[in-house]
Amino acid sequence: KDDFVYTMGQMYGLNIPDRIASRLMKMVYKKASRKQKSNSGLVYDEKGTLTFSNYNYSDKENLYDRERRNTEKLQHEFDEYMARYHKDIQEYASFSEFIDRNKKSLSSFFSGKRDASVKAEDTSFLPHVQYLKQIECYDHTLFNTARHIYLGTLMATFLEDEIDVNAKLQNNTKFYLDTQIVLEALDLQDPDKTKSTRDLLKLIRQTGAQIRILDITLEEIANIIRTSVSNFSSDGSDYVVDACKRRGKKVTWLNSLLSDLENRIKNELQITVDQCGVAEREKILKSDEYKKLSSKWKIKNRAKHDAIAFLHVRALRPKNITSVMKAACWFVTNNEELYTFNIEERSDTGLPEVATPGFLTGILFLANPSKSAKTWA
Repeated sequence: KDDFVYTMGQMYGLNIPDRIASRLMKMVYKKASRKQKSNSGLVYDEKGTLTFSNYNYSDKENLYDRERRNTEKLQHEFDEYMARYHKDIQEYASFSEFIDRNKKSLSSFFSGKRDASVKAEDTSFLPHVQYLKQIECYDHTLFNTARHIYLGTLMATFLEDEIDVNAKLQNNTKFYLDTQIVLEALDLQDPDKTKSTRDLLKLIRQTGAQIRILDITLEEIANIIRTSVSNFSSDGSDYVVDACKRRGKKVTWLNSLLSDLENRIKNELQITVDQCGVAEREKILKSDEYKKLSSKWKIKNRAKHDAIAFLHVRALRPKNITSVMKAACWFVTNNEELYTFNIEERSDTGLPEVATPGFLTGILFLANPSKSAKTWA
């Protein structure tokens, strides 16, 4: 087990918990036939250790050595690039860390789409972005290594969050989207986020899952657009107004969108709007989670929205679930603080109700690996 954890850390930079390593070892043992166990001397003990005495692993060892060398070469070449073109930057993240922290924005890029763009979440990653684009054009081997690391980070999403890799995503799984994600899909935020968000929604549909928003989210989107209509002629910063001007849209267009918002979301994005009744809202607003969230969030209406969203998800879930794939329902948000809060205050099931796009990308990728493998191959 220790060898496995060390090897995955060396090859892909994955920090796999011991409990997950033990689970994977047990899975390998269970899948082996009686003949295979006998021929290889395969033994598994309850401490999570898998041992074998007769196994020719030269091919696997060669594969490991090749991937290790490629990963080391990629980092070495990136270090050379930094020394040549960014001498002023003395400290910078490794290339593997860049990929891990930018999974969502890299999904379209690694799918091979010509119009895909890459925008780092942190400006310190700009040299990494430039280098990635360079090797895409001029070094197929290094680019493939970067893509393999990207796939490894998706696997890490599962391993580090203790996901049951044998389970399948239920076809009727519901994903409730947060306000900003819908605005991104409508191309009313940063243009670099529109493509990756729409690709994420496409990936959800490919698995047979359902994309939804709550009526309170629809209300929040409408309020944001209503404010943007009022600010349209002002000089202040407004992402929605900036997006309209970038697209050549006037305030009349934005007013038209506002007046028919629910139908536009349903028809253009194929998103269903669900109702959260008055009684349910009132119950949620009396909960301990809402009180704690309200004390953390400066904008009280935002705390109200977020609490209603993830606690509505909790109410829809089956009891005593232990598998992410069987959770049946998620609230998807870019808000890392809400994600952290939800984990810290998670329900008795041990599974959070909130998922970030990066976490969700990992779930969806492994929910349909054959189709996803073709997409990223």
